[in-house]
Amino acid sequence: MLIPMVTRDQVEEKYHKLVFDGELKHEENRDASSSKLIGVFGHSPAPLLHMGRLGLYLRWKSQLDPRLRQLAMVATMKALQCDYATIQHCRMSMVHFGCTEGDVRYALGDGEPRPGTLDEKVVMLANVAATTGNAPKWLVKELHAVLGHRDFLDLAHSIGIYQHFCTVLNLVDIGPPETHDYNIEVARQFGFTTVFDPADETD
Repeated sequence: MLIPMVTRDQVEEKYHKLVFDGELKHEENRDASSSKLIGVFGHSPAPLLHMGRLGLYLRWKSQLDPRLRQLAMVATMKALQCDYATIQHCRMSMVHFGCTEGDVRYALGDGEPRPGTLDEKVVMLANVAATTGNAPKWLVKELHAVLGHRDFLDLAHSIGIYQHFCTVLNLVDIGPPETHDYNIEVARQFGFTTVFDPADETD
């Protein structure tokens, strides 16, 4: 990693709950592995707080279909080659948000084609927007017509926040997620064969 884990004495006291006590973790996702991420982002806790609040809204309070949102998020992370976020969200998508393994594989670009479906349009939007910052107007209009103002905006925010998030993670070279059994299992399940150092893996 470019930036080492922050220590308590390096963080203003008002941010201690955020950085060290899991203030932004949702009660349904307490098992999520984010210690390394928080430890690195804790060097600049104010942006972490604002990003975290938006992330909590999008994942747990938005009325956008969570399965569609996760398709968009996973596709965005994969397009930006951010293994840290992608592996964790593959797992979260299935455990918390109603995605099947087939859904996740589709978002990763490794599933059966779904021509003409809303899934296809959402993943297409995420892939194009994540890498170019925009999307074809016909695609935007079609999705907006189906989703409406609020849900389309939440979809756009879901792509945008993870475009930003993954760019930061890649720039600070955060590397693979923590070597927990569930991260290793998901990495193997979806073919992230070079993510973990074999010396760190346990049977």
